[in-house]
Amino acid sequence: LIQRKAKIFQQQGPEDVVVYDESRPELVSLLATGCQAQKISYFSDEMRLPAQMLGEFNRSNINAAFSVCRYLGVSETVFEERVSHFSPLPHRLEYVTELQGRRVYNDSKATNIDATRQAVLAMTWPTHLILCGEAKGEDYVPLLQEIRPQLSSLVVFGAISMAVKQACDDIGVSVEVVSDITMALSFSLNQSQSGDVILFSPSGASFDQFDGYAHRGECFKSVVMGAA
Repeated sequence: LIQRKAKIFQQQGPEDVVVYDESRPELVSLLATGCQAQKISYFSDEMRLPAQMLGEFNRSNINAAFSVCRYLGVSETVFEERVSHFSPLPHRLEYVTELQGRRVYNDSKATNIDATRQAVLAMTWPTHLILCGEAKGEDYVPLLQEIRPQLSSLVVFGAISMAVKQACDDIGVSVEVVSDITMALSFSLNQSQSGDVILFSPSGASFDQFDGYAHRGECFKSVVMGAA
């Protein structure tokens, strides 16, 4: 990823602008040589994250956006006012509803392991994770090891089921394998209690059972609202 960014930086001229996170030393080092663009740095914890947005990745995005706005002459007051009314886009850690006292999030856009990792780590409540989809050849063991302390239960359906089950068996993580999204939500509800989070963050591509991540997310929300 860094090398791909390096190629982009090398194509920029003095009239261009690059916005980067100064807390990432690999980017700082990369930009020190071979980049002629104007440089705008930010720190990922500079701005406070709005209550409706979760996760360090969103904090970084907010700070990057603020740096661009500041460069363009937008005041901090105006920026914060606009951000306070911003809602996460559909299927991207989207808050769905409170279901029997559980906060339910739809993160269907998470089509790879890293996206799911970030979603789980963004949660500050006991989390019941639903995985599904088609695998992309990624190893699930590192993911499960990292998010294990956060998980209260794990359920999986779809084409990745056996890969996730094998990874869980390898490291002693409990997982329930079910056949569809309705059964997955039912399992998560039965395992959880009021105050917990049910997080749908699949980690795999959607085309084993759905027309795309948006279709998958809408199906999940429909099942959730039907259970409300």
